[in-house]
Amino acid sequence: MNTELANSVIPSAVFFFAFFVAFSILELLIILILNKLERQHWEFVIDTLIRAKVHHGKAIKLAAFSGILLIVALILFTTPFVSVVRASTQELKTFIAVLLTVMLLIYYTTTRKVTKMALEKKVHGYIYFLVSCVVFAFVVIMADQSYNTYKNYMNSQLIDPAAQKITAKIDAQEAEKVLSGFREDYLAGRCEVIDYKKEKPTTLTHFVYARTDDDLAIAGAKMVDEKGLPLLKGHRCTNGENTVLLTEAGKWYWVITE
Repeated sequence: MNTELANSVIPSAVFFFAFFVAFSILELLIILILNKLERQHWEFVIDTLIRAKVHHGKAIKLAAFSGILLIVALILFTTPFVSVVRASTQELKTFIAVLLTVMLLIYYTTTRKVTKMALEKKVHGYIYFLVSCVVFAFVVIMADQSYNTYKNYMNSQLIDPAAQKITAKIDAQEAEKVLSGFREDYLAGRCEVIDYKKEKPTTLTHFVYARTDDDLAIAGAKMVDEKGLPLLKGHRCTNGENTVLLTEAGKWYWVITE
C-alpha cells in the first residue's frame, strides 16, 4: 500500500494563514513607505503635482489610466495568474477573496485617514493600488505553486506514518478479505455516495491507496483533478472498524481519521 493524498482543513488553514499574514505585512509596509516618501517630498507633492494637474490635466489622467492598463496587462499576459485562478481550488478561491478584502480594509483604514488633500488622496490611492496589484498577483501565484510542495511535505510527515500503522495492523491477506467484504457491500448498494473534496472535515483525514478494481470503474471517469491529485468522489463503505472509499475510477482507499 502507498499513500497518495491527505485531506484536512487544518493543514490548509495553517498554510493559507501564513500567506495571509505575509500579504498583510507587505500591504502595511507599502502604506508606511508611501507615507514616508510623502513627508520627505511634501513640496513636490504640493507644488509639482498641482501645477501638472492644472496645466496637463487630461495628459495626467491618460498617463494614469495607461499605467493601470500596463500593470494589469503585465500580470495577465506575463504571469500564470489567469491559469492559477481558473484552476484554483475552493481553498485558493477563499484565500483570494480574503486578500482582496484585506487590500480594501487597509486602504480605507490607513490611506484615507493619513492623507488630507483631495489630490494627495488620489495620488496615494493610485500608487497603493498599482503596487498592491503586483503584490496580490505575486502572493496568489506563490501560494498556488507552494501548496503542492506543502502537501507533499505534510504527506511525508503525517500520511506515511499513518500508512505504516495501517500496514502493521492489517496484513495483506486480511486486507484483501476486508476489501472483498466492502466490494460485496458496494454491489449490494450498502455504501453511501460521497465527494470528500466538498466535505468540510473537522479532523485530519488520510487516504491510503489499497488496490484498483477496473471492473468497478465508471466509464469515462477521471482519475485526477486539475492539480494532478486523485479525485476523492465515489462510495464510502464502513463496517464499524474500517472505512474505505471506492472512487469512480475503481480505486480503493483506506480512510483514516485522527
